[in-house]
Amino acid sequence: MRELFFVFILFLGLTQTTKAQFDYILDIGGGLGAANFLGDIGGTSEKGAQPFINDIQLTMTRVGFTAFGRYQFFDWLGVNAGYASVWVSGRDNLSKNPARYTRNLSFTNHIHEIYARGEFYFLQLNDVGRYGRYRLDFKSFAYIGGAVFFHNPKTEYNGQKVALQPLQTEGVAYGRIQPAIPAGLGIYFTLDRNHRFGFEVGGRYTFTDYIDDVSDTYPKVGWSDDPLAVELSNRTDEVDPNDPLFLAGAQASPGGTRGGAEATDVYLMSFLTYSYVFRVKSKFSRSRYNFVTGKVKRRKSRAKF
Repeated sequence: MRELFFVFILFLGLTQTTKAQFDYILDIGGGLGAANFLGDIGGTSEKGAQPFINDIQLTMTRVGFTAFGRYQFFDWLGVNAGYASVWVSGRDNLSKNPARYTRNLSFTNHIHEIYARGEFYFLQLNDVGRYGRYRLDFKSFAYIGGAVFFHNPKTEYNGQKVALQPLQTEGVAYGRIQPAIPAGLGIYFTLDRNHRFGFEVGGRYTFTDYIDDVSDTYPKVGWSDDPLAVELSNRTDEVDPNDPLFLAGAQASPGGTRGGAEATDVYLMSFLTYSYVFRVKSKFSRSRYNFVTGKVKRRKSRAKF
């Protein structure tokens, strides 16, 4: 009976200690950065589509921003949730590939994304510079998660922006709300416990091929009664046939190739971030974070005579 009483008192003491523990594990902030796109429009190679980032048109890089909150459960695991707003664009007339150049399509898209992701910390330095003051720590991480985004591809025609999704330029209806998988890498430094500066880069792997409104083939004759839809579906007639990059064999034809449906679209983003770190109550043991809470362990020494 006395043993059970002792165990109960010990458990109660440990529970109270855990409840009273406060750690710097919650941060809220935002970031500013850049975004780009991998899809059917544009590209840099004369041979056409290239794998992954080799096909990025750097001149089409656009701005983006994000706002987020992050909570760290353990030294190796955290959860980040937030909102990102980015612009992506592409232009065939900047491509060196004759088939894409002759196709002559272009788009711009403002993407609004809500995401949640897990962050896995694989490298941590608790005292950068080893000054013994624990003013600056460093972490690197990989992340993966889920996202939902809203997009609305547009193009410029006669000096005005025209939304493409309602026109169904390939005779296919697609939704403007889509899921995606965010994945990437990042780092951050925490200064004086409360100020966190970071950088992250990653991609959003989508399940749609219509972020640029291009996917498969040109529609068949008579697919639409809207003259604007017909005009914006096929813009090869706007290219000068005497242009060195003009390719007669790439001119549009009903049922002919308009895009590459074998791969879905990807948009990329990178951000410089700042967040403020809050000290909150934690129920998790975080002995490795004593340097953050200011509870630095001191080694006892014996007097020498």
